[in-house]
Amino acid sequence: MIPLFGRHSRWLALLCASLLCAVSLVLLPAQSALAASGNGVNVILMIGDGMGWEMARAAAVAKGAPFYKGGKGKGLSFQNLAGYTFATTYGTTIPGANGIYSTNNSALDGSNSETGKSPVRPGFSFKPLPFNPGNTATGGSTSGGNLVGYEPQLGGPNPWTPIDPAAATAKGYDKEYIKYSYPDSANTVTSMYTGVKSYNNAMGVDIFERDLTTMQQIAAQHGKSTGLVTSVPITHATPGAAVSSVNRRNKYDNDYPALDNILQEAIRQYQPTVLYQFPKC
Repeated sequence: MIPLFGRHSRWLALLCASLLCAVSLVLLPAQSALAASGNGVNVILMIGDGMGWEMARAAAVAKGAPFYKGGKGKGLSFQNLAGYTFATTYGTTIPGANGIYSTNNSALDGSNSETGKSPVRPGFSFKPLPFNPGNTATGGSTSGGNLVGYEPQLGGPNPWTPIDPAAATAKGYDKEYIKYSYPDSANTVTSMYTGVKSYNNAMGVDIFERDLTTMQQIAAQHGKSTGLVTSVPITHATPGAAVSSVNRRNKYDNDYPALDNILQEAIRQYQPTVLYQFPKC
């Protein structure tokens, strides 16, 4: 059963959500002492979609915090939380029929639009290395491995650390490097919810379009109540990948009994205890 809350019950929904909440990038760590003593451990994963390090700094400075050049910063309430962190990730890149690698490709040839129903691309076998960032936003290379990777000697210590121009020239940094083969939110949040790297557009599936087990499912299997609370449509990539397993992020909904879409899988298969979308202001 999926409880639906009225216009004035948003805080009740937040209190009930014990697993996932798409609001800001915070991971509350599991309390090992409680777990060891047999007490339940609740996890709330809070995600600010698109809110990278630079965006958080801009918001903090706009609220009056001093300008900072590194670390997690301060000035916003969530920056004071013990579990607040920042991270970067990358996905996979797979050659298409034309031999060009692309972060948008799965390992299947796409001849059947239904998730997991197409055959594997001829001759494909997963080869992680060498890292393969390509030279365009979606890839563009014609050889290399199937992991985009990250090379500090090209991008600097991490993507969000400003690099002095003189130092960049001396160390061989490429200012365009971090723009190549960047992952989308479906890909990155699938990795976050499942621990498995995948391709752009993937919603809870691996590169072979096979279902992955999400945090929501693991919690439910252990008898936990689960919830998905979001300020954007439930079928958007960041919330939707927690409760669906489809090969394209634009498969928002379809008429029942069709299940190869985000909304129908969420309400008929994954069935979180709470499924709530904030009303528009």
